[in-house]
Amino acid sequence: MRAIGFLVSLVLSTVLCIVELYKIEAVLDAESKRASSYNACDRILWLTDIEFRLLTAMVIAQCLSLCYTSFFVALLFVYEAQKKGSGATISALDFFKQKQRIKIETFCKVSLYVLLVYRYFMALIVNKP
Repeated sequence: MRAIGFLVSLVLSTVLCIVELYKIEAVLDAESKRASSYNACDRILWLTDIEFRLLTAMVIAQCLSLCYTSFFVALLFVYEAQKKGSGATISALDFFKQKQRIKIETFCKVSLYVLLVYRYFMALIVNKP
């Protein structure tokens, strides 16, 4: 049962990392004028919605494979739920003021997802949970 939880968490962590990389791409496209700030905001909001759904699935998968990384996933889920509930959306008019915060937040999330991918990969392959 734990192996199934680790496998699902590994796949979801990989997909979440890719979603964050797409967010970085949206910000860079807006900075280099390849896309408008409205387009970038729409893409980021759409990707944030996908990320929240994937995090919800990942929290459910953590019930199958409880370990110390479950704490990190739960904290990230609570952060995203709080951000979603407080109405902290990205406005196209304030995009260039918020882009530094978006970059830092995305970098931190990518780092966490890479750590989770490593942890779940090691738990599945090496069998040292």
